[in-house]
Amino acid sequence: MAVSWYGEAEFWFASLKIIAIIGLIILGVVLFFGGGPKHDRVGFRYWKTPGAFAEPYLVPNRNSSRFLAFWTALIKSGFSFIFSPELITTAAGEATSPRRNIPKATNRFIYRLFAFYILGSLVIGIMVAYNDKNLLQGVASGESGAGASPFVIGIQNAGIEGLNHVINAAILISAFSSGNSWVYAGSRTLYSLAREGQAPKIFTKCTKNGVPYYAVLVTWAIGLLSFLNLSSSGSQVFYWLTNITTVGGFISWVFVGVAYLVRKPY
Repeated sequence: MAVSWYGEAEFWFASLKIIAIIGLIILGVVLFFGGGPKHDRVGFRYWKTPGAFAEPYLVPNRNSSRFLAFWTALIKSGFSFIFSPELITTAAGEATSPRRNIPKATNRFIYRLFAFYILGSLVIGIMVAYNDKNLLQGVASGESGAGASPFVIGIQNAGIEGLNHVINAAILISAFSSGNSWVYAGSRTLYSLAREGQAPKIFTKCTKNGVPYYAVLVTWAIGLLSFLNLSSSGSQVFYWLTNITTVGGFISWVFVGVAYLVRKPY
């Protein structure tokens, strides 16, 4: 399909995701001040008992345990946003009025990062303790949907019924959105590499609408590796793949920062 279909689909997917996360952040604020059905003011209760850090983690030493826990969390969370700025620039070649729209979207990224990731993480820390039995059971059983979501567990602990189905729908929409975005980004990156002679030339073949269909098919096929997560042993391989990808993204950002610092003035 033409890229306009991608843009239209991503607009609606992203809009629903934004509405969902804003709603959850507002809900977290309401529960913080005791506005739930139980009128239980949560506040920063879970930051004190059992605490903000799960200890011990990997090693018995308290400071080392916190240090390793922080870096593990950074890598796990980095996977979800490390490549987002690149996605904006990837779309520049097929966007309408890129000189106006791309800088606008790029400048707004930092605000989205703060609102959705930092505030979202803050709300999770307020709503659920790290040793909550439902959270631990969800992780141990390999639940990948709303059953393991700390948002859902916090909602259930607050006595709110029916909202878990809404969160399940939001998670499903987020999965579609993620697949939609990264099939686009991966295929266009492969197409660009082929144009520069760093990948087989077959990936430069396009439809009359300008879609590099061989690159799209190969990118989509690699996505089938996600089915590794359906087995307990395969999930370990999947975690390794996500960790390698995230660390690779961090390394790219380091080089971008170094290039920025040592750039020569025109």
